[in-house]
Amino acid sequence: LKEVRQVLEGWQLAWKMSDADTYTSYYWHKAEIRKIIVSDGKEQIEEFDVNQMRRQMENIFSQGPSYKIGEPKLEAGSDAARATFEFFKETPAEAYNKDIIKHDKWIKELLFKKIKGNWKIVRENWNIYKGIPEYTRKW
Repeated sequence: LKEVRQVLEGWQLAWKMSDADTYTSYYWHKAEIRKIIVSDGKEQIEEFDVNQMRRQMENIFSQGPSYKIGEPKLEAGSDAARATFEFFKETPAEAYNKDIIKHDKWIKELLFKKIKGNWKIVRENWNIYKGIPEYTRKW
């Protein structure tokens, strides 16, 4: 568990530093990465490899550090571990209604396995929920 936590800390630091190369270095070269975007009740599913993931992260990082990372939930066994993170991005309130803030929420679920003595991310499910309303005052 200690080794997996160290990998997670490095992965998070690479995110905070907007370093796509270091970020993707924590992935096994054959990692299975799946992104599901949910918007207006519709799902869009994409699957891609680590190189495509690096390009996705370069794009996200170029937009600035606008997402906040929650604390990971970590489960570990002897040969595998799973971490779940939540990310949030607030969007300004609608011009006609100052009582609503919309935000995007990401949930990244990472599956780790020990490969040649090193813990690597071998699978990721990346769920993106767009435009979730949050009411700023009680009615």
